[in-house]
Amino acid sequence: MAQFLYHLHHHHKTMKKHKKNSLGAYMMIFFAMLGPLMTIPQVQQSLLSHNVQGLSLFTWGAYTVASLVWAGYGFIHAEPPIYFSSIAGFLVNALVVVAIFLYH
Repeated sequence: MAQFLYHLHHHHKTMKKHKKNSLGAYMMIFFAMLGPLMTIPQVQQSLLSHNVQGLSLFTWGAYTVASLVWAGYGFIHAEPPIYFSSIAGFLVNALVVVAIFLYH
């Protein structure tokens, strides 16, 4: 097991040496941002129409906390696709949580 973890860590370090400004890196940032962007209709429905029926505070709160954890992981490992999408996810998820508090 220790040998596997060493190999995984070494592979991760080797991958870090690859060019970060490649087309693949930009594509990952784009696709990582799609998740938070797809949450915007839920934010609009809950904040603009004040309709939070069927929304779970526990679920949206868990999404919000998980986004913060992933953002921390992305910062620690210097992975822009992870921390950009996680911060965006945190913001939209937090807006839904605020709407649930306000209109429930």
